[in-house]
Amino acid sequence: MVGGTDQVSDTFAAPVAFVEVSTASGTEACSGTLISPTVVMTAAHCVYDTSPSGNLLGIADPSDISVRVGSPTVSDDALASRAGVVAVLPQPRYRWNATSHIHDIALLALDRPLLQTPATLADRPPDEGKSLLMAGYGRTSADDGERPGALRVGLIEAATPASCRLVSQSFDPSWLFCGAAAATNTAEPGGTACYGDSGGPAFAFENADRNVVVEGVISYVSRTDCASARSYLVLVASERGFIDRALATSPPMWRHLRDDPPTATIRPVRLRVGQAGVVALRINDDRSRRARVDIAFFTHGGKRIASAYRGVATNRWVRFTLLRQMQRFNGYVCAQGTDGTRKPSNMACASDIVE
Repeated sequence: MVGGTDQVSDTFAAPVAFVEVSTASGTEACSGTLISPTVVMTAAHCVYDTSPSGNLLGIADPSDISVRVGSPTVSDDALASRAGVVAVLPQPRYRWNATSHIHDIALLALDRPLLQTPATLADRPPDEGKSLLMAGYGRTSADDGERPGALRVGLIEAATPASCRLVSQSFDPSWLFCGAAAATNTAEPGGTACYGDSGGPAFAFENADRNVVVEGVISYVSRTDCASARSYLVLVASERGFIDRALATSPPMWRHLRDDPPTATIRPVRLRVGQAGVVALRINDDRSRRARVDIAFFTHGGKRIASAYRGVATNRWVRFTLLRQMQRFNGYVCAQGTDGTRKPSNMACASDIVE
């Protein structure tokens, strides 16, 4: 949080979660909110591995995620309740297109109930000008390389959809709102979300002492320089259908509510220059064995080498004839599938296709 303050009341600090995700490249940190004794709400991009081109490569294993709830500082284990995660549920409509996160919200089922009082979920969007208190464990500036430390809060005011779209063209008011840092007042100083605050809450500022209402989930900021950016948040009220359905479902059954990206696997087949060749491709999709996907083929450098195939069956091997190649290229054929909700698979490549 850029600006704001680390002087956080126990009421607001109690349901805020520090979320750690172990990855192959290290540990990533996000923020979140306890919304039931056993469920934490965070941002979907915190639990997905994505490629620079926008592919959703997979969801983190629950065993790689841990949370601490109610801690004013993450450096002191004694000041928080720690829990493991047994199930992960991103919003099924979550997308990442290499520039924008869409329906950027996810739920984490904990391995035990926590004693902190969960936040209440908003049932309507905040009105223009409403004061909201964002909370998170993120950086205090874009250049801040320190590990997460103190919980910070910052006051924002909900902005008009027109002004939100003016700053961020990908803004969609059906599930997003934005806020500008409120002018410093005697109650709370204004703040802007920054890296590591993702998934953190925006609370209604007029909360009663024993009832904190979470109205937004921090998704992104409009500029890389957090200090001069606007904060963009997922509307909790717009996601209540997804959230309420998940809270009414046993976490072991959450897998039936998910929509994981399809996965592509290709078998290498040798292809001589000037001859048509054949490759075998399999697109696995967990939604249905009768699902259909669209497929495109490329060279490793991204040049399309075949017409797009539409309505291809999933969960079985399918053979494809490629266009004749009249000159050598770098020896790779790559394929990518896209499901019915336009969620892309990984890019699967086979080497030594052209001799």
